[in-house]
Amino acid sequence: MKIFKRIIGLMSLCLLISIISGKAQIQNQYNFSFERIDNKHQPSGWIFQNSGCTVRLDTSVVYDGKYALNILKTDSGENTFGAAAYTIPANYRGTRIKLTGFIKTENIENGLAGLSMRIDGSEKQLAFDDMDNRGVHRTTDWKEYSIELPYDSVNAKQIVVGASLSGSGKMWVDDLHIYLDNKPIEVAPAKELLPAARDTSFSTNSGTTSIILNRDKIKLLTNLGMIWGFLKYYHPAIIQGKYNWDAELFRHLPLILKAPDNKTAYKIIEQWIDSLGAVPACKNCALVPADKIKQKPDYGYLFIAGNLPKTLKEKLKFIRDNYKPVSEQYYISKFPSIGSAVFQNELLYENSRYVDAGTRLIGLYRFWNIIQYFFPSRYLIGEDWNKVLPEFIPKFINAKDDKEYTSACLEIIARIHDTHANIWWSNYSTALDSIKGMYMTPFQAKFIQNKLIVTNYYKDTFEIKNKIHIGDIIEKIDGIPVDSLIKKYLPLTPASNYDAQLRDMPSANGFLLRSNKQEVNLQIRNNDTERQITISKVSISKIDQTIDYSDPTQTSGYKMLPGNIGYIYPGKLTDTDIFTIKKQFADTKGLIIDLRVYPAIMDIAVLSVHGSKKS
Repeated sequence: MKIFKRIIGLMSLCLLISIISGKAQIQNQYNFSFERIDNKHQPSGWIFQNSGCTVRLDTSVVYDGKYALNILKTDSGENTFGAAAYTIPANYRGTRIKLTGFIKTENIENGLAGLSMRIDGSEKQLAFDDMDNRGVHRTTDWKEYSIELPYDSVNAKQIVVGASLSGSGKMWVDDLHIYLDNKPIEVAPAKELLPAARDTSFSTNSGTTSIILNRDKIKLLTNLGMIWGFLKYYHPAIIQGKYNWDAELFRHLPLILKAPDNKTAYKIIEQWIDSLGAVPACKNCALVPADKIKQKPDYGYLFIAGNLPKTLKEKLKFIRDNYKPVSEQYYISKFPSIGSAVFQNELLYENSRYVDAGTRLIGLYRFWNIIQYFFPSRYLIGEDWNKVLPEFIPKFINAKDDKEYTSACLEIIARIHDTHANIWWSNYSTALDSIKGMYMTPFQAKFIQNKLIVTNYYKDTFEIKNKIHIGDIIEKIDGIPVDSLIKKYLPLTPASNYDAQLRDMPSANGFLLRSNKQEVNLQIRNNDTERQITISKVSISKIDQTIDYSDPTQTSGYKMLPGNIGYIYPGKLTDTDIFTIKKQFADTKGLIIDLRVYPAIMDIAVLSVHGSKKS
């Protein structure tokens, strides 16, 4: 589930991490040995998941190169798990795929360490192995292990490899390799590429560095974004991968912007649509009777009277009325075994943290259209989503640096009111950290009955427990009332509702208790006593954020409460607990399931073994 958050979070960046199609690439394209490091000193491209474990790079214990990946238990609880996953596109031909890697272990007594590999199709998992029946335990020196699976090159869409540790102890993993039919995957024969993948003309940026806005230009760009998104998901040539739709916009954008008036600009757009080829009439696309449709589709402003020229509107209407649904599109597929939309083949433009104006605009277009056509709760967000696009065009185009661009992304994410949408990690996390602040209070605080109350400690640093106590009410931060800060940060705090925003705002991932100053002045009240204190903050990188997501007092996934009441805490559950619970709770008077946490077993399954026996 947390990984799903990150997937949506990346979408919410408005640049969407993607599976980039390409020919067989040069050696060492992939970061299988953890040698390429990002700006947060993490191995580029790897996703970590941990429950009571730490996943980190190690420079002292390595098999090859400068770095190995180290997963170690750091929680005193019993149900700990740590994993790392790396995804690559299945752009290669072959019949057998093999993963090899070196593992070293230390004191693994009640769990196991192992490699994992999963092959995903467009709608289901095609093959999987996580060494569950032959994992490594106890203390072992470096040894090579392998996983071999059948490889369906026709239907495979992505390859996910990784390593995981359950239980106590430590593991190191290093020097991973993937082989297809005994050839390194970097030199394996490539699948035949579609024209959209072969078009790499605008792989780094749009070439449009600035856009001058006025009222007419905003209206034009609003209609352009709605047309671009509609064609992306409805025009058969784009659905079939005949065009790189980003590149097509970047080619035509300068012509549209230089048009002397909007009438000429719309003529350019109309000619562009004609160049995509004729749309065949659909003989089986009978209209569904209006009384059979509970919620009609919304195409923005495309078909309202008086908005677009008649000939352009008629072309779009013909495409709409002759759209024939297909099981798979070039830019859309389904997540295996779940069915939710996966936005694939979207270029990341990761060469720069601050992309040019045209690329920022397409980031907005991507996100707005994804919400317009695929967000199931779009009708429940409490406002007209069509009005959001013209509102944010100036914010995206006029963003003068990566901080303003990231803030604009965060603000539009917040407008869909979904806790699962956020900016979680990417090249933009540096800008996000600088906006929120690089320093955090060493204590945790939560809103309880609309008061910001100290609830725990991240670190007992600088004798913090002698200065501020659990139960203290924070009334002002650096002289600003907390109520005023709430109003300031609400637009930048994505969450499903106001209570969830208040939950997230003071967390280590929020704004309220972070800043770029190393000290903070607090006005504190406890009972009838008020006091002012100044405390030192600590680097956000040294904050253990796990206490924001689980109750540290919970040491087990279940227990019996007084009165013969069973209590289940999913955050600490293990596979074997289920059978014990069934037996021990068979004759209880009642059952409490505390869902104020992410289930540990579900997190494990989604990260590394989606659809495996662990789920």
